Amino acid sequence: MTAGRCTRSRVERKPTIEDTENTKTRIRGVELAPEGVLLAGAVLALAALPLPFWERLPHICLNRHLFGFCVGCGSARALAALFHGQPALALGYNLNCVATAPLMLALLASSLRHRSL
Repeated sequence: MTAGRCTRSRVERKPTIEDTENTKTRIRGVELAPEGVLLAGAVLALAALPLPFWERLPHICLNRHLFGFCVGCGSARALAALFHGQPALALGYNLNCVATAPLMLALLASSLRHRSL
């Protein structure tokens, strides 16, 4: 027999629902799932950064360069304009913002949940 430490192999377990519940961020009594944190950051960035910032961004869309068009091009500029209260400008950038902005806000609202007391 050799003297030494007893080593046990660790058995990895699958994540449970309780584990995923613990990954939520709590801010002032509001729970926010990780995808909610990303959505909130995107909405804040679109609303906080001035429109000239979004207009200066380069056009790097691969679909647009390969095929000459893209249904998603201008979406960031359109959402920024919409969140800045300029719907006519937003529609000029991309018509998809009519569906994208409400969907984005609905997803953010559904990821917010008040903490039970």
